[in-house]
Amino acid sequence: MDKKKKITLDQVEVARQALAALPDLSQDRMSKGQFLSALADRFHTLSQEKGYSLLAIQEALRTIGVRTCPARIALLVTEYARRSKKREHG
Repeated sequence: MDKKKKITLDQVEVARQALAALPDLSQDRMSKGQFLSALADRFHTLSQEKGYSLLAIQEALRTIGVRTCPARIALLVTEYARRSKKREHG
């Protein structure tokens, strides 16, 4: 005789409903790359209009626990500027 506990269809349905009720966390969480990309406009404003260095932006990010390099910030600023120019001209 099988001594392993059997799972009933009712238990499967209860588990299915419990899992379906869990909230969607994908909208609340993002990767570090997505986080930095979402801030590209702010990096552009700070570096191009307000006179902040890339190192100053890096240090501001570090104070909130986000580590990145100035080269990554520079790349995001450049990409943002290109996208902005395309929107203006096209």
